[in-house]
Amino acid sequence: MKARSIVRFLQLYKLGKLLGTALIPVVVVGLGLALMIWDPLPMQGLRNNIFDQYQRWRPRVLTDAPVRIIDIDEESIQRLGQWPWPRTRIAELVDAARQAGAAAIGFDVVFSEVDRTSPQSMVPMWFGDKPPAEVHALRDKILSLPDHDEALRQALEGGGVVLGFALTHQKEPGQAPQMKVQFAQKGPSALAWLNRFNRAITSLPPMQQAAAGNGALNFVPDDDGVLRRVPLVLRFGDRPVPSFTTELLRVGQGERNVILTSEQVSPDESRGMREVRIGGLSVPTTEKGEVWVHYASPHPARYLSAWKLLAGQVPRAELEGNLLLVGASAQGLMDLRFSPLGHIIPGVEVHAQALEQMLSGKQLVRPGWTQSVEVLVALLAGLAVGMLALNARSLLAATLSVMVIALVFALGWFSFAQYQLLLDPLTPSLVVLASFVVCSLVHHFRSERQQRWVTEAFSRYVSPNKVDFLVKHPERLKLGGARQTCSFIFTDLKGFTGLMESMDPGA
Repeated sequence: MKARSIVRFLQLYKLGKLLGTALIPVVVVGLGLALMIWDPLPMQGLRNNIFDQYQRWRPRVLTDAPVRIIDIDEESIQRLGQWPWPRTRIAELVDAARQAGAAAIGFDVVFSEVDRTSPQSMVPMWFGDKPPAEVHALRDKILSLPDHDEALRQALEGGGVVLGFALTHQKEPGQAPQMKVQFAQKGPSALAWLNRFNRAITSLPPMQQAAAGNGALNFVPDDDGVLRRVPLVLRFGDRPVPSFTTELLRVGQGERNVILTSEQVSPDESRGMREVRIGGLSVPTTEKGEVWVHYASPHPARYLSAWKLLAGQVPRAELEGNLLLVGASAQGLMDLRFSPLGHIIPGVEVHAQALEQMLSGKQLVRPGWTQSVEVLVALLAGLAVGMLALNARSLLAATLSVMVIALVFALGWFSFAQYQLLLDPLTPSLVVLASFVVCSLVHHFRSERQQRWVTEAFSRYVSPNKVDFLVKHPERLKLGGARQTCSFIFTDLKGFTGLMESMDPGA
């Protein structure tokens, strides 16, 4: 009975050791999954770098999308004068683009102040508050000239023009932008998920009233300053506002409404945005209402110099039916951004690239379920590699682990190249690598302990010196014999043989 209890205890002890060892990959993978779900900034940076590398390897192919940039470039400034230009010149640009049949004209500019080159602004500067009587006639004649801001307002009333406003996080109250769009919500409100701003810097109220659209020019770059996403809808106070890109698409299609679709968790709760529908375009978004931009390489065909448009040197085919974005590439105007391709590009090109992508129908997407897939891959692959590292030979475990990590990266690249789907291969691979390293160390320590036990047990029956020698020279441990010339001496104790024969062998 006592022997059975001892055997039972030894069996349970051995089983406990096996279970304790098997829990090691579970603990390591569990910690890795917790880190993936927490998603700290360093992991976000690593993931974004992988996505950037994908774009460098395969940038978006430039298609003939109906999007052009009216560029306020260095040559335009040299020919037409320093920026800002008089509003009458901006009005001429609007008229020229409209006459060429542009679908919509968007200004990546905020006309927040009155035109200081306008006669009405210059008269107080020239004549003062109380001019002499002899200049009253000249003063009145100058004041009778057309007001520059009014000229631009009249040009905007012709339709098809989108203005921009800038949102800030300042808490001081400011004038709310005039909304031209009407939002329709499908599902629970996702307002709490949108990028929030408190104050707006808008164009002059008469211009906002005359424009067909009014959208936010803001970007929300990542911590490294790279622009990877463009918002389609943002939050101003307690209401949604459209982005500049959204308004251009809406006005270009002649639509009034924009439909916001949320990711529904319950009848009253959402998990953020899922899609924005603008006319005939359904655009998948992140939970914050942003679109991932698949950048194409810079190309001069995207740009039309502003001076050429005003001079009538741009072919009508380059303008008719297109969305025209008026912005600046001149370095002195400081509207430059970092792209994932490693280039510095004008901010207006970011809007243009997003529009090109959406109009081409080939979206770069990262749906909400991608994190679940990445967690599942990390779980299965991490446990499999960990158990393999605990029980297999080191070379075999290392080879298969490298193959698993290579397969994860290959699947990530295949998803991007074939389906424009952003799957992160790096963080699951880090979990797999951590599982392999920790479990390999455990396997190594366990093997060393077993080797020490065998050495100690063998040393009880063979000379310890011989055991050490065989450990250091395992090639000498082989079956067979060797012919050698030896000398032997036999000794015996008197009566020892008889004594051994008379003793009980079990004693």
